[in-house]
Amino acid sequence: MDVAAHNVANMSTDAFAPLRADGTQGTVGSLDLVDELVQATMLAPIAYKANATVARTAADMQRALLDIRA
Repeated sequence: MDVAAHNVANMSTDAFAPLRADGTQGTVGSLDLVDELVQATMLAPIAYKANATVARTAADMQRALLDIRA
């Protein structure tokens, strides 16, 4: 979400090369505004929810392991 917000905020800057979520940088003028808005408004919340589910599952598994070992 941060990368999409950065790209949208800086899209009118001269010679702006958009950032990508993997840490690389696109070519100058390759920003797709529709794709950035989809990333920011639709996909980022889903990714955050998935990450929270993974963290919760890991905590549950650790708790179960500690119960077994106790």
